[in-house]
Amino acid sequence: MTRTASRLASAGAVLVLFTLFAGEAIRDTVSWWGFAVWDGLVFLLLVGAAVAVRRRGALSGPERQADGRSGSLVRRLRDRGHGVVLLAAFLAWAVLSVAWSYYRGVTLLAIAVLLVTTFAAVVLYLWVGWPGVVRALAGALQAILALSLLFEFVVAAVIRHPILPVFPFDPSKGSDVPAAYYWSRGLLFEGGRIQGILGNANLLGFVALLALIVTACLLAAGRIRRDLGIAGIALAVATLALTRSSTVTVAAAASAVVLALMLLWRRTPTTPPQRRSGFWALVVVLALAAVGAVAANRALLSLLGKSDDLTGRLDIWTAVSGLVAQRPVLGWGWISYWVPGTKPYEGLAVRKGVQYLQAHNAFLDVTVQLGVIGLLLFLAFLVAVCVAVARSGRIARAGAGPSDWVFDRVLPALLLTALLAQALAESRLLVEGNWALLCLLALSAGRREAPKPASSLATPAAAAPRESTP
Repeated sequence: MTRTASRLASAGAVLVLFTLFAGEAIRDTVSWWGFAVWDGLVFLLLVGAAVAVRRRGALSGPERQADGRSGSLVRRLRDRGHGVVLLAAFLAWAVLSVAWSYYRGVTLLAIAVLLVTTFAAVVLYLWVGWPGVVRALAGALQAILALSLLFEFVVAAVIRHPILPVFPFDPSKGSDVPAAYYWSRGLLFEGGRIQGILGNANLLGFVALLALIVTACLLAAGRIRRDLGIAGIALAVATLALTRSSTVTVAAAASAVVLALMLLWRRTPTTPPQRRSGFWALVVVLALAAVGAVAANRALLSLLGKSDDLTGRLDIWTAVSGLVAQRPVLGWGWISYWVPGTKPYEGLAVRKGVQYLQAHNAFLDVTVQLGVIGLLLFLAFLVAVCVAVARSGRIARAGAGPSDWVFDRVLPALLLTALLAQALAESRLLVEGNWALLCLLALSAGRREAPKPASSLATPAAAAPRESTP
């Protein structure tokens, strides 16, 4: 790939990831019809990238150099490991749900969106490789944060009153508009939670957490300029403080625990007995911490700014569980986020005049849509990805250096932890950027090392000792 083509690919990857993570902002600005046009143009870009990938082989850039092989796209995807196979099985079950769907037309549309999002992740990975994906992800996430702070500043300093999304929107038919429907409430200078261009403090806070993880790992691995890395971390931390999302706080805490465990594992003695002793000691500590959290749940909920019913989530989970009981095996059919007006979801999750379009738990949402069978396939896929990430993280000290360890091992583990932690209280894992990122992690964690061709030039990096997994 020439330098110009590489730069164009990087810019294209940033655009695709920005679209996936900032969908709410685009829809709020140019309406759903404008968003459809935007998505159509991005899809054409992806098709062009897929054609380019097909012409030069299934891997490109650093990924192709590391693998040393080309080959058919299908074979290269198959070689990604069990995670990709189980992902295909889950997608196939979602497609099959058309046969028994209670809302067949909506299911067809939702499946198309799911497949296109998965296609975007696959093409991105084969187009720019894992290093290129990480750099593009950092750029897209930081752009969302910067635009969000600028947006909130303009609303608070210039407009000086709450604003609704640009597109025509009448959620309450003349009555007072619920606060949740505002694009921004202009609270930047009042100490309130900001919503940014995404129009939601929880979504913006999670983007900030992902940006913090990616930028900090890039900086620790020496793959970003120090000044840019520090500025990116400061922007992410500032956004986290301004959004104050309890869901994101829990996800950040889980990511911090995983980071501590990985650092401890890397620093502990290499002999198996000592590692096993340290592992079980950590298990005991975490178990005691979990028991303490359950015992002090009221205090923790108060600290996180949540009511005893988790801000209405318990009522939503109860209502959705009732639907699961009616169709426990096959579910009601794939719908992803619930389309307004679709039965039996219409009016199912309403709180303070706001109708929520998700079960606020990705696993429960999968169960109500695809039944117990779909949930088992989904869990198997997640377990396969977790195992692949964990195996890649257990490396010998004689293997890769600290830079590679942070970039290839710590970063995927932290991103996966954040996604799964958020999935316990939100269904965002099943749509747009979060789903694409999960697919990218499955592809990255499943990649296999292959011997270099004899004709390849020996370089210090290529001659370094290989990583070994127990």
